Amino acid sequence: MQQIEITHEGVSVTSRSDPLMSLFGTEIRPGVTDVVNLPWAEITRITLTTFDVPPGYPRSTSLEIDVVWGEYVTVHEDAEGFAAAVRELCRLSGRPVTEDGPIWLAPDGS
Repeated sequence: MQQIEITHEGVSVTSRSDPLMSLFGTEIRPGVTDVVNLPWAEITRITLTTFDVPPGYPRSTSLEIDVVWGEYVTVHEDAEGFAAAVRELCRLSGRPVTEDGPIWLAPDGS
């Protein structure tokens, strides 16, 4: 499960996984919670992407957050807070809410 939050400091993405259990109820691997806090100064671009799929399959939408050191974080549409994050990012950047393309760019335009 993922959660995304837009704050005045930047973007926070939390990912959680449940423990892996054996057939006998023994915990094989503990659950993990990973929190990535990305300050605005380290984000270069946030892109909203909607993937077209064949008829009968659900469309898939995600946010890709590019950071200055060349890595990226992907947040899927089923993440808690996804729709609110998209609206807030578009509001902050002054761009309309779309189905595809960059919705937030670093202030220097990179």
